[in-house]
Amino acid sequence: MRYGPALGRMAPVRALLLLGLTSCLDPTQVTLEITTNLECGADEPSAGALFETAISAGPTPDLPRETRATTRACSSNGAGRGEIGTLTLVPTDGASRAYALVVGSIGETPASECLLAALAPAPVAAPACVVARRTISFAPHKSLSLPVFLDRQCAGVLCDGDSTCVVRDGRPGCVSSATECSGERCDVDVETSGGGGAGGAAEGGGGAGGAEGGGGAGGAADVPVLERLDTPTGMTQARAAAISDDGSVIVGNAFSGTEIRAVAWRAGEIFVAPTRSRMMSVCKGGDLVVGASWPGPTSRATAWQWQGASYAQSWIHTGPLESDAEACSDASSIVAGIQAGQGATWTLGQGATVDTTTEGLFWDASNSATVAVGVLADGRPGLWPLSAAGVIGGATALGAEAGVAWAVDADATLAAGNTGEAVVVWDLLAMAPLVTLMADFQPSAVAGSASSYIVVGNCDPFAVPRACVIVDGEGPFDIDGLAGVPWSSTAVVDFGGLSLTDASDVSKDGRVIAGNALDPSTGEASVYRLTLP
Repeated sequence: MRYGPALGRMAPVRALLLLGLTSCLDPTQVTLEITTNLECGADEPSAGALFETAISAGPTPDLPRETRATTRACSSNGAGRGEIGTLTLVPTDGASRAYALVVGSIGETPASECLLAALAPAPVAAPACVVARRTISFAPHKSLSLPVFLDRQCAGVLCDGDSTCVVRDGRPGCVSSATECSGERCDVDVETSGGGGAGGAAEGGGGAGGAEGGGGAGGAADVPVLERLDTPTGMTQARAAAISDDGSVIVGNAFSGTEIRAVAWRAGEIFVAPTRSRMMSVCKGGDLVVGASWPGPTSRATAWQWQGASYAQSWIHTGPLESDAEACSDASSIVAGIQAGQGATWTLGQGATVDTTTEGLFWDASNSATVAVGVLADGRPGLWPLSAAGVIGGATALGAEAGVAWAVDADATLAAGNTGEAVVVWDLLAMAPLVTLMADFQPSAVAGSASSYIVVGNCDPFAVPRACVIVDGEGPFDIDGLAGVPWSSTAVVDFGGLSLTDASDVSKDGRVIAGNALDPSTGEASVYRLTLP
């Protein structure tokens, strides 16, 4: 077997994986046509896009656990699709069917690791891997073509050995990997559900298991996909603090004894800050993260900028006063946080405080950098307008009762918090409560609009905390325990034995939740990413 050179256009990639007899008749063969919607460079993919593609194939479902062919070729066709190459299968020893597994890796993860994860005895969900399976019958003396599309929305989606991931109605799910042919063109049937999830398929008959595999019994048509993210080497616990708008980057902290380090999970890789620190918020698609570090006895507001292969750390505030950065802007260099017990904003690169207020404390700011929310000095939930230069305007109380506005959405249309014993979601366009619920629930983040929204956070936050959500004014629902969760048609959502202790943040579209999980058998706390159907 061999690959053609990586060209600026589709490079022919041919391998006679199943050698057979030849004759003067038309050949009996199937050609895989491999494409992707991940961004490709002129010759190879750009940094952070599709890094490598690997293929395994054989006459039985028991495929070899090593790659039969590998390439980094990927060229854009100018229509939003990258062409990776072709691979031709021919039968041997009377084989009537071929089974193929094509994996694409994102970032620096080798495709060989993605293939091993997909072919493991108990397959595991790998966030940096896109897995496509195909099963096809040979037609005697006929050349068939079979498209294999590696969709970026299928990254980390785990389907069982008889299924493959496809995207329908904007959502990834599992369908049967069996193909049907019309003339010389063959493809999977995307209109039928597949064999279910092996530990967390987005669609199909299997139950939702943990990221370590082991999906439950069939029955649900739409189920969440849970990924348990690795804890950094040398650390014993990890916690999530925030997720990027698109759900691809999660930031937080890892612990070992009294040591705390800022951590980012990005494209299947883990980035750990070299010194004592914590990450609190992420913006600009994951390219900017803010939080705090400790160069001495007091905390200092800190930023981490993505440099193409890692995060570079720098101090936002260089003065002697204690400071923490709580939120950053997608559209500008404005960062909001706390300095010496006062709400503060900074401009990245200036190394000085732009503005402070004695009116209260900030807990969150919109990614548009137009408002900050928190608690006023008199104990009421408050909102502060922010100018394009980071100047803080006069505060507005969001209610007459004592409380805190804990979270604001990316576009500054919604806020969520607590007043007294109630949970309140405010419509910031109308400057009025949208819903008030009597519940022991502390919001962490909110996403959506006045007509459709989700609030994530904790039930019983000061007792035995549980990850919960409020959806369109209904709830709160335990994510992993109670019947009636809006995205589940089963009585109980099973997450492979993990207990989801809290929900820390939610993506802008409300479909990806980051939070923290506890393994009751080991006591280990780790980070999860939950993708809703």
